[in-house]
Amino acid sequence: MRVQRKHQGHLSLLEGEEILYTIGHHWLAGMTTLVIPVMILLITVGLYSYNALGGSFTFAYAGPTFALDLLDWLQIGLLMVIGALWQLLGMVEQKGSQGRRWSLVALALVVFSLLAFHATGGQWVTFDPAQAAPFHPFNLLLLAMALFTMVVISYRVLELLEQKLFLTTMRVIYVHGAILIPRLIERQAQQDLMLEDVQNVLSRTETYLQHWFNYGNITVQASNAGPPITFKAANQATEMQRRIMNTRRTRLQAQSVHSYTTLINTRVYGDKVAPPQQIHAYPVVTIPPFMRWLLHDNPRIDQAQGTLIWYPHWVVLIQTLLWPLGALVLVVGLLSTAAAFSLIGFGPLILIGLPTLIFCGFWIAYQIEDYRNDRYVLTTTTLIEINKRPYGPEKRRLAGLGTIQTVNYKTSFLSAILGYGDVVVQTAGQGGAFMFSNVPRPQDVAAKINQSISLYRKGERDRNLDEALSLLQQLHAFQLQRGEFKPPRASSASPPEAS
Repeated sequence: MRVQRKHQGHLSLLEGEEILYTIGHHWLAGMTTLVIPVMILLITVGLYSYNALGGSFTFAYAGPTFALDLLDWLQIGLLMVIGALWQLLGMVEQKGSQGRRWSLVALALVVFSLLAFHATGGQWVTFDPAQAAPFHPFNLLLLAMALFTMVVISYRVLELLEQKLFLTTMRVIYVHGAILIPRLIERQAQQDLMLEDVQNVLSRTETYLQHWFNYGNITVQASNAGPPITFKAANQATEMQRRIMNTRRTRLQAQSVHSYTTLINTRVYGDKVAPPQQIHAYPVVTIPPFMRWLLHDNPRIDQAQGTLIWYPHWVVLIQTLLWPLGALVLVVGLLSTAAAFSLIGFGPLILIGLPTLIFCGFWIAYQIEDYRNDRYVLTTTTLIEINKRPYGPEKRRLAGLGTIQTVNYKTSFLSAILGYGDVVVQTAGQGGAFMFSNVPRPQDVAAKINQSISLYRKGERDRNLDEALSLLQQLHAFQLQRGEFKPPRASSASPPEAS
């Protein structure tokens, strides 16, 4: 079995795999993505500064004036900026920016209403330095909103910088998301597709601006049941499309020659060739030795059996331990309070506390063992779901990789932040779908299962070729037996003797 040996940043590479080409998002896409968060930040910072220095909002109407002052011209300038951004969003991305464009329209309506009200004699702003209150609850709320928006913008910028599409000598790899706290909160996922499984590569531009600045959307479609890789607002998308197809063609030609040569050497001439190694390119969360009694490496790679074993995310363990730990804390707190106020003697304290401690300890141990027993196994031919009760019964489901139809994943809002979710595997049988519940990096798990399905089907093609060659060998042996082929006669002329 072959596992990843080196990392390019957060990218997991196989043995002998090299990066050939890399693209990221175009800077225009990043700028338009940040339009709304930046505007929210500017508005909240502006409101906080205005209120903190003594400004307030009081709506009053003094009569028509139809005169424009500095505030009116500022609002007109803001409307022009909003209009320019609205037009820019439409030119950068035709479909994906509709929500942001409608947000700009709503903001423009609010600004225009305030402008019309003020230009016709209305007053809605007053300023009194004596009323400055930077620590007013409303101002503190605005400040908190501004800080939260800054965090969102920072994360979004980090996410845009981390999202890349890689072309290697073996795969097309899409890395998206960001790592907030390594091993704890990881939203980064790696979706890959073997070059031999690439069916088609689509590159398209939707707007004139995308055509002029040479960027667009690229979609790599798979020939197996796996989902396509879609990378939007990709810089140099057409060049990546060309390179993927050229590299795929070269790799398939090399693989065909190698497969036929190996097949002939082994089946016809009897040469011994080492079996191909199963590829397991997967980021492994390594648990420190002092915590191995509680958590497993996730996933755990079994080198001898050639398998990947996933366990539920650590959040599941925390959830299962909340009840026993809460009960233990509650009982200890009540007994300590009763003993402190002399409401209970030493004897009853021991009689109540000791069984309670033993029961809660057993409860905690039971939950930990139950968490460690649930696992999901991927072999070279089979998918296995194991649910085992501590010291008790076990439920085991198996499905051959050839029977799997679709592999999907789903996450909730919280699980997406913490980096875990469910993987749903639909098979052709009647037993229902397989559910890998609460596994870390569900996108990577689904991609890995799809990759294994592809390798299994490739092995099926090799086995079919092997069976065809065996049939030809049997036919040739039968023809020799019936005398349809005569062995070659030795030459009657003897070689001349050397003088």
